This record gives sequence, C-alpha cells and structure tokens, in this order.
Amino acid sequence: MLAAAVAVCYAFGVSLLLAWLVRSVLGFRVDREVEYAGIDESEHAESGYDLSLLSSTGRGDTGVVTSGAVTRATARTGQEDVER
Repeated sequence: MLAAAVAVCYAFGVSLLLAWLVRSVLGFRVDREVEYAGIDESEHAESGYDLSLLSSTGRGDTGVVTSGAVTRATARTGQEDVER
C-alpha cells in the first residue's frame, strides 16, 4: 500500500513539473484569434470536418458508391444492386 502511494505521489510530482515546464516554455493554448479561426487550419493546414452542404446528400448513405444510374451498396450494408 505504501509503495502504491509513493508511486502515485512521484507520478503526480513529475507530471506537475513537466506541465509547468511546458507551460513556461511553449504555453498550452494558442492565440484567441487562432482559436476562433480554427486550430485545424492554422496548425495543420487542413480542415478536421467537412461541413459543406454541397458534399453531403443528406441521406446518410456514406457506404454507398454511385456509378452512373446504378448504385452499388458496399459489402458493409449487405444490399444488392439497386436501380435509381
């Protein structure tokens, strides 16, 4: 029991020291303007989510591949070919 308490205290102390070091050197947060603009765009130069209405069909059929007039369901849905 004593060994577990010592291990917890040691891990907490080292984590606190490392967090203080990171906070003082780099900081934990980005600027407020960057947060409002989107961290994905500023930090990674890409979007985390595609929220465009044009790319979504609104039907929730993301597992369906469309080719011409015939829609083929993927093996995940287990459906046969369906004529549109």
